[in-house]
Amino acid sequence: MDKQKVERISIRINGKERVFLSDEELNQEISAAKEVDDGLPEADIDHFETFVIEDLVEQESERNNVIDFEERRNGKKKYTSKSFNRNHAFQLNKKKRRPLLTSGGGRKPDPILKKFIAVLISAIIIGVGFGYVVLSLFTDFSEGQSEEEPHMTVDNGQAVNGSNGATSDVLSGVILGPIVANPATAANGIAPLSVQIIQGGAFESVEAANQIANGLKENGNAAVVMPGSKPVLMFIGLGTDRNEAEIISQLYLNNGQDVYIKPFGLSEIKAGKVSNEKEAAFVSAGITLYQSLLGLSTETFDQKKIEQAIWKDIEAKFSQWNQSKPQELPASLEQFTNSISKTYQYLASYQIKADEQQLWNSQQALLEGLLSYKKWHDEKVAQ
Repeated sequence: MDKQKVERISIRINGKERVFLSDEELNQEISAAKEVDDGLPEADIDHFETFVIEDLVEQESERNNVIDFEERRNGKKKYTSKSFNRNHAFQLNKKKRRPLLTSGGGRKPDPILKKFIAVLISAIIIGVGFGYVVLSLFTDFSEGQSEEEPHMTVDNGQAVNGSNGATSDVLSGVILGPIVANPATAANGIAPLSVQIIQGGAFESVEAANQIANGLKENGNAAVVMPGSKPVLMFIGLGTDRNEAEIISQLYLNNGQDVYIKPFGLSEIKAGKVSNEKEAAFVSAGITLYQSLLGLSTETFDQKKIEQAIWKDIEAKFSQWNQSKPQELPASLEQFTNSISKTYQYLASYQIKADEQQLWNSQQALLEGLLSYKKWHDEKVAQ
């Protein structure tokens, strides 16, 4: 049976004939598009349905506006057949995808934010590490010498941590400022003693402290270890005031030794604590002479000479003091007296030979004398 001939409407515009689809053909096109739609992946369906439906709407619109729909249809035919390029449709649809979500339901973190957090964490780690290094330099107690660059720490009477394990502990009875001799002290008691001590280290054991102290003395310097201190303190020089102490400290710094300057004081001893007035007068005069010799020792390191007038005054004071010595003295007070005599002899030798080693010997004698007097002082105060 012969197919019924389909009548089509055509129109010629500008010499070109344009043919319109019938309603039946238009329905066939829509059915074909749906078949392709059913075979597409889910990622392509949304875009494909939108694309084909929009195409069909355009065809209907062009029919109403007398546009070449046949040419448009032929151009889109590849999208309405089974040869439809799914990869192309998927690429078009990718632009419409929603932003990726994290497992917690939030949006994926911004890369810039991640970089900022990483930099912040790095800065915190570096800051904590640097703080720990600095803290270690100023608080660590070591049994050996520090190999780092030497430096000087000055204590103004407050608790300050020093280098090479120097402790901030200041002995009880600290007196800030120089002592002014009081002639009436003998009748009333014994005046306080105050110096600026140079600490060279603090150690966990006496053995470690003695090892370092012996090494300094072998090199011609001065050093004593204070017994009973915790940590064990090593003193390597002293002066009547801070300026004098800094003269000795600078010499150590030049040789790579860390130093720590702090006040060291012993309180006044009341008259009732001393055995007799003669002993009290002798000790009081000895403290005044001790400080005079100490000032001369440290200043000579800087000036490299002893003025003749100053030395004659020292000679007179020493002779007068030595003649007033009692026949019997406690062992610790006897050691203090011997230290003053040694200091005088070392400075007298320097006055003749100008040998700097004699100045270091005087510092050693002064340090030993300080510890001897402290022992006697503590015994009297404890009574």
